[in-house]
Amino acid sequence: RAPNFGGGSVTIPLKLDVMELLDHVDPAARTIGAVNTIVPTPTADGKTILTGYNTDWQGMTIALQFAGAEGNNGVLKEAAMVIGGGGTARAAIYALHKMGYSPIYLVGRNTSKLQKLADSFDASCNIEVLSDTEQVSKLSPDRHPVVAIGTIPGDSPIDPAMRETLCSLFEAGNNPCDIPGPDDKAKVLLEMAYKPRVTSLMQLAENSGWKTVPGLEALVGQGVHQFKHWTDITPLHDFSRRAVLGDEA
Repeated sequence: RAPNFGGGSVTIPLKLDVMELLDHVDPAARTIGAVNTIVPTPTADGKTILTGYNTDWQGMTIALQFAGAEGNNGVLKEAAMVIGGGGTARAAIYALHKMGYSPIYLVGRNTSKLQKLADSFDASCNIEVLSDTEQVSKLSPDRHPVVAIGTIPGDSPIDPAMRETLCSLFEAGNNPCDIPGPDDKAKVLLEMAYKPRVTSLMQLAENSGWKTVPGLEALVGQGVHQFKHWTDITPLHDFSRRAVLGDEA
């Protein structure tokens, strides 16, 4: 609360612990259960009010939109998928819900943990836990996921049973009876793990024709929103991408 404190960026493992030290927490951050941005506001009596925000979900949204995933605003809803059940998965669910995707499938190793995660969100999020290929095979074509966010470690092998379920989901929309049209959009996976550059999850998705997006793209977007919170200035997204991604931008 020092007079020269201009704001803060909070990283793991402090995103939850810092919340109890703040005066206000934004509703989105409260739902997600994590704060990654602290904004100080001076008051007339010389005090400082600290407000916590979460821009991780906004970074995910920007990265997906930049890759062509527009979300749903109409009557016809498209399905999405979140891989993993940790803290990042909460932000991913929130992002996909805000983009209008429904249902949102959860896939991971611990089904009971995933169910608790699903139950912690409002029923309007329409979250379903998928634990095996049999469940995937029963999905109707209009309920196959078209966008996904990976939140599992990128440097660890994927659990064999989970891998089988993921392969089924990535392949689910590749029905040979479907005739692709010129306006068909590519299915998009946003991989939140930064390393390695191409993870096992990305490879699975690419093998099924999905477009993959590295997690650094989401880092760009969340940083753009952080900068706006601190300065009330919105930086150019392209400039921010070049600053973070360098030659890969």
